[in-house]
Amino acid sequence: MTKFTQIALNEVMFDLKNTRFILAEKKQGVYSIGRAILLYQMDGTKKTFVKRVGWTQSDNHNSQFDNDSILNGIVDWESCKTAAIKYLQTILK
Repeated sequence: MTKFTQIALNEVMFDLKNTRFILAEKKQGVYSIGRAILLYQMDGTKKTFVKRVGWTQSDNHNSQFDNDSILNGIVDWESCKTAAIKYLQTILK
């Protein structure tokens, strides 16, 4: 089981296959009205964007249904944590 550590109000950190990752909720979409959970890989102090996991708040332009996210529609933190782990396990073989 992966341990998630809260590092900020809208950020959690976890390790998977000897690599550190961060899930962070950020403003996204049209006029930055929406909010999405983004997956980052950490390499020391360098943070590299990996993938948008899902939207937690709509931007009212249906961006939450795009094909660029792992999950479609409005999602919660727990479903994003599970989806991020599954996604990383498929790409980190």
